[in-house]
Amino acid sequence: MEDPQKRHREMAFKVWRETGQNLVKTVKALSQDHGYDISRQSLAKWRDDFNWERRAAAMEVEELERLDAMSDTSIINSLIKRRKQYEDYFEAMAPGAIDNQAQYGLNSVLKTLIEIRKQTGVFKVEEFSSFFKDLVEFLRTEDLEAAEAMARNFDSFTGHIRKKYVS
Repeated sequence: MEDPQKRHREMAFKVWRETGQNLVKTVKALSQDHGYDISRQSLAKWRDDFNWERRAAAMEVEELERLDAMSDTSIINSLIKRRKQYEDYFEAMAPGAIDNQAQYGLNSVLKTLIEIRKQTGVFKVEEFSSFFKDLVEFLRTEDLEAAEAMARNFDSFTGHIRKKYVS
């Protein structure tokens, strides 16, 4: 059976983190939202006795690592690492040896990398295009000559960007 004080302490720790590690806000939130009254001094004692600051810092690092693991860069790096592993595997194979499953795996990794590159490139072009249009609108009020020059070259420059990032 769980210790009620430990349950309250864990709830207080969670609320303390949610309130930006502010004792006064934590006391208020515990009372209003959870019906649990505790003094700021008692909360501070728990914070110190149970190393809440160190624990919170460790949890924040874990959360950031989890978010980073899901980032585009992390995914791409994992795919590149996997591609290198397949390439090393094929290099070490005996001449004439065939491993269809490994070849299929390598092809899947390569297709995924190419698709990500295309999608990322399309996103860059769309973002750039939006920025460029905003710049031309701004220049129409500030420097009409510059706006006209940019507008004249917009299509050819967008084509250049598409070739660079999407092709």
